[in-house]
Amino acid sequence: LKRQITESRVRRWMETSMEQAVLVNAALVLVTSNEWKELLLTRIPGIQPRTHVLTNAYTTRVDLPLKSPWKTCDLPRLVYTGRFGLSSAKRDLGAFILLLHREASLSPKPFEIRFIGELQTHEIEQLEHLAKAIQEHGWKLTMTGNLSETQSQMECATAAGLLLLSVSHAALPSKLFDYMATGLPILAMSPVGSATWNICRQLPQAWQVDLNGRPQGGISPSFVRFVQSQPQGVIPAQFQEGAVGQLFCKILGETFQVPPTLNRGI
Repeated sequence: LKRQITESRVRRWMETSMEQAVLVNAALVLVTSNEWKELLLTRIPGIQPRTHVLTNAYTTRVDLPLKSPWKTCDLPRLVYTGRFGLSSAKRDLGAFILLLHREASLSPKPFEIRFIGELQTHEIEQLEHLAKAIQEHGWKLTMTGNLSETQSQMECATAAGLLLLSVSHAALPSKLFDYMATGLPILAMSPVGSATWNICRQLPQAWQVDLNGRPQGGISPSFVRFVQSQPQGVIPAQFQEGAVGQLFCKILGETFQVPPTLNRGI
């Protein structure tokens, strides 16, 4: 649909008109980030009083290990889950690969970098080059392909740290919320001022890097050192499923004059 909207004026006009008609007549508009809200209100300022931010949420899995056993492993793992490219031509692995190579060169201890999920041919080729480059530092890179949801969650829960790349300004990757639930350190590479960047500023477990590859804030000279010094099990309560559900019911209550409680079965 994005390609059709970009290439066809008629289709673009139809979709824009339909969107505006729906939103102007909506009693309530929910968006998943403050950045989406800003973009939306720039185009349709009249819906500001009815527009609210409701992020995604994470659910704590009680059957997964609460702490990573990475200190007992021969090679502690840094795990990336999901795809890179999707339909976005602007997403490039280049900066991310340079960052991971830098991590390997700075680390006094070797790690394994594990990519879980479907990868495109050119992405595999780039990662194979990275694998050869980090071998000289004793690091290892593996690509597992797709795993089941339970297997992927277990891989994350037993990792030393988690890897995230996001180039979007307003969208929040769902894997960020999956990562939160583990309480593990997260290397988050995203544009400064983006939705992902601003959410990660609220996470003590996040080590942020902007898209030009420079660490921000001087917390630690490298992510792996941050991993080794960061207490595990720190999970932000404001993004937990119950907290987000409470906020949702509060918004519904204020909009439709319904008592904001999770027990009403709304």
